[in-house]
Amino acid sequence: MKLTANSILHRSRSVFVTAIFACSFLSNSFVASAAGGGGGGGGGFSSPSHTGPSFDPVAKYQEGITALQSGENRKAEKAFRKVISVNKKHAKSQYFLGLALYEQEKFKKAKRPFQKALRYDDKLFSAHGYLGVIFKKTNKAEKAESHHQSLLKLKAECGECKDKANIERALMRLNEQAQQSRIEFNTTLEAGDKAYIDAVSLINKGEYQQALLSLETSADAFGPHPDILTYQGFANRKLGNKDLALEFYRAALAVDAEHRGANEYLGEYYVEVGQIDMAKKQLSKLESICSFGCEEAEELRRWINAAS
Repeated sequence: MKLTANSILHRSRSVFVTAIFACSFLSNSFVASAAGGGGGGGGGFSSPSHTGPSFDPVAKYQEGITALQSGENRKAEKAFRKVISVNKKHAKSQYFLGLALYEQEKFKKAKRPFQKALRYDDKLFSAHGYLGVIFKKTNKAEKAESHHQSLLKLKAECGECKDKANIERALMRLNEQAQQSRIEFNTTLEAGDKAYIDAVSLINKGEYQQALLSLETSADAFGPHPDILTYQGFANRKLGNKDLALEFYRAALAVDAEHRGANEYLGEYYVEVGQIDMAKKQLSKLESICSFGCEEAEELRRWINAAS
């Protein structure tokens, strides 16, 4: 696979260097297995901290996190807007954009990204809390109460589930009992790399639902990385979620138009839905990307020939 950006590792805080290097070294065998064995092939032959697109939303995402943690909210806002410009459905980026705006007391502007964050990931309970506060501050008590009731319902349904603490924190936020500047970001780059490795291994075993959970953790650390997005597309396609798979493939290609894994799997998607002409266009694109041929082009050619 053609790598089109410098390692994220070199832009990250040095505290992660040793751990990420070790984790990345271990990941190579997993990713190579997925690409060669038909299990995955989402990205390349390295972990997310070592690959990236020519325009790097991953670096911008991490820049935004660092800015939020240091209280540079305007800088964080700019960074997350940049990320969203290539992947508007990345829920965490929408959430952090809302938080950056909220911390600047731009409450009306913060409302939309928080709402979008919940639309794309209904487990972002904190967005309910922030929205409730925003509606209180803008004298919309009925809407504030709607989010309060949503959280109470979620808490009742949850019982002692793993999300209990997050729901309770969101309720505290809505009741303005929590500290206003809490930055809820707990996924390190090391954890993101490990989750990516785990996901590839799970994909090789055909455990696609579990793989998606690991990929979500990796995406929390790296943002909309094309390798991660491609694997999310692949796993969803295997689960029969074809429309969602298409969204992920397109998101990966919006970040890196020459991503070989995403181009191949988009072509396979077109074969599966009977759009052979579109699959052939993907093959032509892969052939133009791979000057001397590549495994992804050969695999897609096999798919097209088998369907003809």
